Amino acid sequence: MSQKVNKSKKQSATNWETIRVCSDFTEAATAKLDAINDKDTGRKIRMDEMLTVALGKLTTEDV
Repeated sequence: MSQKVNKSKKQSATNWETIRVCSDFTEAATAKLDAINDKDTGRKIRMDEMLTVALGKLTTEDV
């Protein structure tokens, strides 16, 4: 039983990366994400979708 639990934990593990972002970009990204995540879309945008959008808008000046 414990082997199955350990195996499933390994499969569902998430690899995280740390990205340092300039403080100016943080405010701009928050505003963009708020604009995207409004009632016009008809649903709330999931966290992975928001991260994809935010990372897509990063430039070398922002990091």
